[in-house]
Amino acid sequence: MSKHTQGEWSWAARVCGGGDIEIASGGNPAGVAELATIHASSEYTGTLPAEANARLMTAAPLLLAALIEARANLSDERLGLAGYISMVGRLDAAIEVAGGGDE
Repeated sequence: MSKHTQGEWSWAARVCGGGDIEIASGGNPAGVAELATIHASSEYTGTLPAEANARLMTAAPLLLAALIEARANLSDERLGLAGYISMVGRLDAAIEVAGGGDE
């Protein structure tokens, strides 16, 4: 069972709400599902790069898929055994944190 919202994620600045950015997924069978709101109001201006955070968050499903594919195709031929073990550990940790460990 998937531990994250499936489908392509997207972001858009809301017309109202001080430039807040909504993260949504089109992978919801019932339609578009709002996943998060990144606040970009004057209260946060200069401290939180809302658009950059939105881009990173919407890349999450693609990043997870790339991690899973890299982990599946990784070998120790180019990295050497110690490098391979280190890389596998980092990939496995990232995949687990992202909720993709059981896919």
